[in-house]
Amino acid sequence: ASAPFVAEDVFSYCRRNEAWLFVTYTKSPRKYAGCVVVAQEKGNSFVDGPQLLVWTAYSKEPGAAEFTLGKIEHIAKNLGFRYIIFASSRKGWLRRAEALGFTLRERVYHKALF
Repeated sequence: ASAPFVAEDVFSYCRRNEAWLFVTYTKSPRKYAGCVVVAQEKGNSFVDGPQLLVWTAYSKEPGAAEFTLGKIEHIAKNLGFRYIIFASSRKGWLRRAEALGFTLRERVYHKALF
């Protein structure tokens, strides 16, 4: 399955300051470890506070996800976000997300009509 966006979408949102790209590097030797793009979720009346959406993320180094999430949490708290959210179709995230402090809020099912 392909993502419902292309790289140009991410670039456009970041350029308009509607999303933010964070790049992670290893400590020693210093090399690229991954990246994450976050954006403010537009929200709805069912949630009690602003949410920071992890829109897309990539990691090629063990532990990079945990390290980056810690930094994103710090930034989100300082900016007044109440929650960090993400969605994934990958089953492996169910246990991993819980280990990182996330709780399952809902499951979304999708059916194409044409």
